[in-house]
Amino acid sequence: MYRRTAIAYVHMKLVLDYIAEGHDLDETILRFYRLNKNRSKKKQINKWLKCEVTIRETCESGRGSHLNARQLRDATVLSKSAELPIVLRINTVRKEGVFVSWSMLRLQAKEVVSDIGLVKTCLQLQARG
Repeated sequence: MYRRTAIAYVHMKLVLDYIAEGHDLDETILRFYRLNKNRSKKKQINKWLKCEVTIRETCESGRGSHLNARQLRDATVLSKSAELPIVLRINTVRKEGVFVSWSMLRLQAKEVVSDIGLVKTCLQLQARG
């Protein structure tokens, strides 16, 4: 079974630097991954080559250890006061015995976001720990 693993930008930069020194993909894969010929690694490294500018900028900005770097303003964290109506609504629905799905939570969050003036076309939710 294939399992996706996230890779830090620093590692991507090391691989790209090695290629920039004049090494080909086969040498690079052998050096970094100890594999003879791996088609999936070639595909992955070719994708990194297309995103080389972004990878280098991410490393230069001090976020090289990140596994997924977002552009500025890509994520919004709601304040406690904005989050309160969502929590109250979800708790009320749960007390009534209704299962709360992610789509219900997303709809409630979109409603709150539009009420406070943050218009987003795409809303992704992540639980706070």
